[in-house]
Amino acid sequence: MAVSTGQAHQQTDPPHGHAVLEQAVVATLKSLRRYNPGAKLVWAFGMLGDEIRPILEGAVNRYRAETGNVDAFYLPLPDSTPETLGAREHPGRTCHRQAAKVLTKFLQSILK
Repeated sequence: MAVSTGQAHQQTDPPHGHAVLEQAVVATLKSLRRYNPGAKLVWAFGMLGDEIRPILEGAVNRYRAETGNVDAFYLPLPDSTPETLGAREHPGRTCHRQAAKVLTKFLQSILK
């Protein structure tokens, strides 16, 4: 498991910020794999929009290409809508149920 360094970071504008995020995702997946060699790694994201989906999906694909490990996946989750939002514009119960259904179906397909 990754250990927090306590170091503060500031967001950076594209394209540098995108490269930093991609590298962080790849490093996280490598760290997870090191401590969980036989696990299926699923990066699930999207309940609050998919603006960074290309970066995250690209990072998972880069990890797979660099390591040859095909047991890492990107899974887009359903975006929240005005009807599925909860408090403070966060995904609510309905949105989480939708995400759970997507995640369950996906996990069933890869854990055969």
